[in-house]
Amino acid sequence: MDPKPGDALGGYVVTERLVAGGMARVFRGRQSSTGREVAIKVLTLDADPDLRARFEHEARVLATLQHPHILGLIDAGREGEWLYLIMPLVRCGDLADLIAREDGPLPLPQLRRTMLQLCAALDYAHSQGVVHRDVKPANVLLDERGNCLLTDFGIALSADAKRLTIAGFYIGTPEYLPPEQSAGRVDARSDLYSLGVVLFQMATGRLPFTAHTPLDWLRAHNDTPVPAARSINAQVPPALEQVINKALAKTPEARYQSAAQFAAAIRDALPESTYGEDRTSSRERATVVSPRAGTGARSRVRLLLVLAAIVIVSVVAFAVLRAPSKQPALAAPAGTSSTGSATASPVPIQASTNSPDTAAALFDDFDDVRYDGKYDPARWHATKADARMQIAQRDGALHIRSQEREHGVYAEFPATRLDCVSARVRLDAPVRAQEAGIGISLSRSDRPGEWVSCYLYATRGAANATPACTDQRRQEFRTGDAGELGLWHTLTLHLNSDANHVIGSADGRVLGTLPSAGAGGTATWYLLLSGWSSDGQPVEGDIDDVRRNCAD
Repeated sequence: MDPKPGDALGGYVVTERLVAGGMARVFRGRQSSTGREVAIKVLTLDADPDLRARFEHEARVLATLQHPHILGLIDAGREGEWLYLIMPLVRCGDLADLIAREDGPLPLPQLRRTMLQLCAALDYAHSQGVVHRDVKPANVLLDERGNCLLTDFGIALSADAKRLTIAGFYIGTPEYLPPEQSAGRVDARSDLYSLGVVLFQMATGRLPFTAHTPLDWLRAHNDTPVPAARSINAQVPPALEQVINKALAKTPEARYQSAAQFAAAIRDALPESTYGEDRTSSRERATVVSPRAGTGARSRVRLLLVLAAIVIVSVVAFAVLRAPSKQPALAAPAGTSSTGSATASPVPIQASTNSPDTAAALFDDFDDVRYDGKYDPARWHATKADARMQIAQRDGALHIRSQEREHGVYAEFPATRLDCVSARVRLDAPVRAQEAGIGISLSRSDRPGEWVSCYLYATRGAANATPACTDQRRQEFRTGDAGELGLWHTLTLHLNSDANHVIGSADGRVLGTLPSAGAGGTATWYLLLSGWSSDGQPVEGDIDDVRRNCAD
């Protein structure tokens, strides 16, 4: 049985379940003596002996590692039937969320910074005799400043870990597994191969290989040539492509022999004078994502994903990303709405006069019986025609079923000044996607690639959904109070024109303040209603009572 909110583990009180992983469950908690929030990783005493050995091993490994880019251990112990680890609570998600949210290559300055920090973390761990063995984006948390924190050392190889791998079985994640690791041979250079896969993914927006089963992945790593990164993303510098190819060499001897060498190659390929973060804006430097231990983060989090903009309307780019977030496509039933409205020419909506009457009015409550089984084409336009999206008004709400990362329907508000947008949102059970979200996003025509978003987030099999708000770089990410699937939540984006920021709220509670240089300005605005699936599994939910201003 899992701990419940209010249960005490040592000097820490459980406040909320965050995520269930393959080895343990993670909870948000509070230190009784100081009140500070922490992450609590829990495993029951009756767990499989191998899992328990890994859990205890992770505690020993983390106790020896102290590095600014490795998530540290605060405390560990046993309380009743539970073993627990106490770690810092990272509220801003993981690299997997960020990559999914970008839905394409990461900016090169950001890629450079991420790689150098991960190289530093691995170089230190290797110097302490620790090989991680599961380097992947989901094991890289991001703090409020966008700094990387390598985590999840449960299967790390060290002096006391030699018997943690069952003979005849590989250990690690197939998509990032170096060829030799599948055969049970591993050293520090194996981590560098996995980091090379992460580098390829950040540089191109995709993994180097395509496979469907663990065995197919192992064969691809062993036998398939690495595709040229520049054939996928022409913006990859030739020198960086050479670094990628060396990192992904099939044999350890042909790779970089240390993380320090890998870092030096990154610096040469992406010189600081051109790609250093002093050349980027503070907005690009502070990348924050939803925690997997809070959204699942990555997090969780997420939504996790809205693309650079949301769709191209006339000559305006408005394409959408999340996120997060990553199996078999299901055909849309006949008569669903997304393809029917996708080809309709966008019909501009009258600009707001900001009078008390119009400010208080609902924009759409989806109660108009004329649009049952579809939606009002004068108000809403599909981001694209795709049978994987089914969006239709039913039972007085807009029902969304999507297998896409971040597509849906949008409304256009030309030449207007928005103060606030809000909607009631619920996420249906069961959650089939690895990461799922449904919510609202706001963008403007003169700032393509910038957006703010509030949504409900849940992971596969979850019983609850968590409200969250974020922007395209996850400048801030705060989770709200989790509630049972199927319950309505009111999500609000309030634009502050004086302070140039957007306040994200859920059910009247402020979740965070998102920087936005264009907040509150007069522009053509776009409001997106969408669902988000990280892995192509269907996500379903409803949106209702959409307001273009937030007066009750």
